[in-house]
Amino acid sequence: MGSIGEHLVLSADPGFNFPCMGNTGNWESAGSIAVRESLCLGSIDGVMDILGSMDARDIAGTLREAGFDISDGIAEKGRDALLASVQEDLERAAEMRVDGYGLEYAPKSFAAKEIDEVVMAFSPQDYVGDYLAAQSIQSVLSAKTVKVDLLGVASPGERGSLLFVAGQAMDKDLQGFGYEGIAGKYEVPLSMSDVVELHRDAACLIAEESARKAITSWANGERVGEISELVPDSVQRLMHGSLSVAAVISVVNSIESGMVGRHAGDMGAHHYERLLKEQGYDLNAPTVDQQADQLGLVVITPDTRRGQYVGPVVGIDHRATIIKFAREKAVELPFDALEKDHSKPKLGDTVRMKFNAGILTVNVKESERSIRDMGR
Repeated sequence: MGSIGEHLVLSADPGFNFPCMGNTGNWESAGSIAVRESLCLGSIDGVMDILGSMDARDIAGTLREAGFDISDGIAEKGRDALLASVQEDLERAAEMRVDGYGLEYAPKSFAAKEIDEVVMAFSPQDYVGDYLAAQSIQSVLSAKTVKVDLLGVASPGERGSLLFVAGQAMDKDLQGFGYEGIAGKYEVPLSMSDVVELHRDAACLIAEESARKAITSWANGERVGEISELVPDSVQRLMHGSLSVAAVISVVNSIESGMVGRHAGDMGAHHYERLLKEQGYDLNAPTVDQQADQLGLVVITPDTRRGQYVGPVVGIDHRATIIKFAREKAVELPFDALEKDHSKPKLGDTVRMKFNAGILTVNVKESERSIRDMGR
């Protein structure tokens, strides 16, 4: 596709309605393409320069084609009225570096720095593909939380998108996934052990790909760049040393035998377990079901229509608490059933769970011990 200047030269005689092939593979007017490119450069002045040479009817047609909502009849009121009606949308689009369609998918409020970092990664000048798809991806990346449903029968470790998030989270030392009441951007229907294994799988893939890339450069006599720290030190030392047939065979065997992957997987799992521990979670702690067995309690399924259960919290894990409401009976309160701003009950607190037509209301009376702990 040509530049803005090329479009303007081509359309010099017939005007901005001259048809050109756009980035999406569709035919568009030269004016619409020029407006889109100026917006994606963040230049509101560029947009106004382009529109300044058009009459009201051409401005309306160009902006509609670029995805902006232009009300019927506004062009009849003249250029000034038309431009005034769309000025706010144009300024916002230029700030976010999107066209009118992009505004439909983009959140209303972003910090400018966040917008630039996300949008520029999918700028039409660089992105070959469906522009609206890119805007949808942008919305996902910029959202505070994303609920993920896992369709099909593939295991978590066979899903590239989950492995990508796990790998990025390890690199940034962040908690990327939300599950079972644990907070995280990407909320997934997985257990804690599932997420640990997902980080193991991601680390394995990262290490093996890093080692394969390095050995290719090494064998070709090129400089071996940075190798992932997940690759065993012994393998890294070989690839940073002198090239020989024996050394190459040793590295290849380390990869093909799975040694590199196993080493990296253990590191990935350990890294995530450490991250959990820093947040106060213990992968090996007994679950609430195990605690209920130890206490001789039967955990019942609550009546979600009109059930009401009151009693002390006698067991707790990362996922839920158990509330003893009768001599040998308890009910489970999953943390993901609580409202976002509701604090998690602690051991000894008295909890009242009330269901009404499937809607749960939870009231917590903190124990004197919990109150004393808060005051320290």
